[in-house]
Amino acid sequence: MSLDGKLTVVADHPGGLGLGIGREFARNGRTVIITSRNKSNLKKVCNLIDKNCYGFQLNVSKKRSLVKFIENISKDFSNIDILINGMENLVKKRP
Repeated sequence: MSLDGKLTVVADHPGGLGLGIGREFARNGRTVIITSRNKSNLKKVCNLIDKNCYGFQLNVSKKRSLVKFIENISKDFSNIDILINGMENLVKKRP
């Protein structure tokens, strides 16, 4: 199965694991979207990954941020083929 042109969204911290995952998918022909709450990190991380990497600001704990993210990516992409969610703050921790 070809991975060329398929869209992968990596909703994780844009360094470390998120960077490694993004690089691996890009190396295999995927278009990659990296997300971060901090907009200034996105361009730097995308430059480290590939020319087919796009950065979008996203704070998964804020509903408005999620809506805006979906609106923004819908302008350029028709669907997400793989979503990788590594955001810790989605998991409620027990005391």
